[in-house]
Amino acid sequence: MFAKLLSLIGIKTGNIRNIRNLAFSSQWGWAGILLASAAFLPFIWFLTKRFEGKPVSPKKQKILMSIRLLWAAGLIFLCSSPGIVVSGYVPKQNKLAVILDVSKSMEIKVDDETRMQRVEKIFKKGLLDKVLKKTGSPAEVFAFSDTVSPISRHEIENFSINASGNYTNLGDAVKNVTSYLGETNMLGAIIITDGANNAGENPLIALRNTRVPLYPIAPGTDGDISDLGIKIPGKPSIGFLNSAMAINGEITARNPNTSEVEITVKKDGQIHDSIKIALNKEGLTTPFAYNLACEEEGLFRYEFSLPVSANELTTENNKTGFMLKVVKERINVLAIAGKPSWDLKFILHALSSDPNTDMTMYIKAGEKWAHSKSFKPQKAIQMPDFAKEIEAADAIILQELSYENLRQFQDALVTKIESGKAGLLLLPSGSTVYHPAYASTPFAKLLPVNLAGSKWHSISGNMKLPPGDPEYSFLKLQADRFKNEALFSSAPKFNGIFEFSEIKPAAQILISSTVRGKNSELPFLLHSRAGMGNVLMFTGGPVWPMGFRTVPISGSLKEYTAFIVNMAKWLANRKEDAQVSIEIPGGKAFISKPAKINVWVMDSANKLLSSAQVHLKITEPEGAETKIVCRETSQTGCYEASFTAVAEGTHKIEASAYHKGAFLGTSTTELYVEMPTAEFENPQIDHELLSKLAEQSGGYFAYDVNFSDIFDKMEVTAATKLETAYTDFTDLWFLFLWMALLPIAEWYLRRTGGLS
Repeated sequence: MFAKLLSLIGIKTGNIRNIRNLAFSSQWGWAGILLASAAFLPFIWFLTKRFEGKPVSPKKQKILMSIRLLWAAGLIFLCSSPGIVVSGYVPKQNKLAVILDVSKSMEIKVDDETRMQRVEKIFKKGLLDKVLKKTGSPAEVFAFSDTVSPISRHEIENFSINASGNYTNLGDAVKNVTSYLGETNMLGAIIITDGANNAGENPLIALRNTRVPLYPIAPGTDGDISDLGIKIPGKPSIGFLNSAMAINGEITARNPNTSEVEITVKKDGQIHDSIKIALNKEGLTTPFAYNLACEEEGLFRYEFSLPVSANELTTENNKTGFMLKVVKERINVLAIAGKPSWDLKFILHALSSDPNTDMTMYIKAGEKWAHSKSFKPQKAIQMPDFAKEIEAADAIILQELSYENLRQFQDALVTKIESGKAGLLLLPSGSTVYHPAYASTPFAKLLPVNLAGSKWHSISGNMKLPPGDPEYSFLKLQADRFKNEALFSSAPKFNGIFEFSEIKPAAQILISSTVRGKNSELPFLLHSRAGMGNVLMFTGGPVWPMGFRTVPISGSLKEYTAFIVNMAKWLANRKEDAQVSIEIPGGKAFISKPAKINVWVMDSANKLLSSAQVHLKITEPEGAETKIVCRETSQTGCYEASFTAVAEGTHKIEASAYHKGAFLGTSTTELYVEMPTAEFENPQIDHELLSKLAEQSGGYFAYDVNFSDIFDKMEVTAATKLETAYTDFTDLWFLFLWMALLPIAEWYLRRTGGLS
């Protein structure tokens, strides 16, 4: 009743019905209003009394003076920006969200019925009516795959919902919905999904702090799913003439109707070779290896495919491919160190396992430099010709060098890295590894950090991959994302790590650590660009200590060996000496997933050029063309664009660059676009994940046949929450009427009394 009365006089109460408190507010405060009144009202009294004119009776004079003073007081009051704050309780809404998985895995058919068809039955059995009956308000319905969006009532009634998403990001979907609706307003979230999460963070970790009960509904149970799939986790991008490359992949076979499959290898669309593989009878996956001969120089497209069998789950994962650039020489790795270390020993052994790499190593030993060439020890020498060695190198490794030694080849090193013709790897081995003398040198601009104020922590810790798929292929040692993360975290601990005062804005954290610094977990491996070259910097170490070869770890050393070899190949970059060059991070793309394309532009003097105009023309396999204008990045000479492919196959990319109207040149390359197959890598319903999500959040897990049980587990409570509403006095109609009636009243009294 009181709230209605306040509303009648113009005071806003919003949804508040049970008023707890009324409070006056003003910018001046009560003291300011009283002081202003004490100064202004006597002035009004003196001014109007002295210049009254005709004689006025004392009674009428008091009435007129009171009117004037009241009006002046009202004016002072309004100038103080007054307002009134109403606080009270409102009923808390029991909103219930329904979040529907529309990724491709929901089209998996079991017993002649897809999971999405079972979802349709759930809605037809009155899911939304049960929500309305339970909460008193209609359900908020959302669809998600890799993104989340609301579903209209029309789509639900006609059930015109297609399961076409290429990825499933369950954690982000729930967080976005609860953030949009407000956790305090939600009774819970019903999630209809198979739990095949393959993007973003592990849902159990992402949702561990949610205050919203989750009610997962599994659309059916697992049946006999038949499927064949092929994948090559570490797809190569570069090969070497007159050598063979080992292509390692795996075949996934679920309930196969054969014990042997034939892999067809195509080169540029033509059948090149075929191999027969006996399937593993004891597991889902069968590894295979194929030696790919690099017999001619150029850029080639290779495709590995399996035959299509009857009643397969999908044929999208029956083939995979990659683009391979064959060049003449092997990769030359140059290592320069101030003293021996286990890191360099491990790298030496790792690179020697690959026939396409060559390594030259120099280690300071007293007054001389011990060295090896092509993995063979050589006689120690007094002073190497480092400038000549750097010119021939494709990847350069530095460790524990004093600036006195570094200064001898600093200029040649900086020029080589910035030209993009070599990459740089920096390794630590102790608390003095990054010398303070580096900080104000040309070499320092190559680094991803500011060396000033660095601090060494003698704390052991483990490597830790950031959540999500690694951006660069050399970080992907296992095809399964969670196994890959476990492989890095299970490596032996490092002895210490640096904390830097500043990580440069353009730097990337590729590997984090379990050691916490001042504000967050300290990075362990950083990446930055120096001109057109890549720089990798380990901040802790030893990275591969002596114990690496003796301490039992999950997996084997071959994964870490591949990590070193692939890192060296990635650092080598192999850019052509041209004014315009195209770079595609990762070297591959998937349909409906944006691919980043970088274009590097140089002038005739081979210096990186800013303020150029760069255009891309992308031709699809069917001939359709897409034109994109690249935008300039913070890195000098680098221009980037994002391209989302809609067709599978080889896309031709042509980049053209102009500067001040002058044509600089063009560059062409090819990009192989694949159909994403993440949705079919784990086609089974993840009952364990869904059950744990429900238990962790205080919800309940059910199957579609008994989905009504979740409503029996929900507890609807008549809760309230405190809200406030503010009203500015200048918006009140009665105050406006007050300020208008006072001058009118004075005018009337003076008019009827014969006064001016």
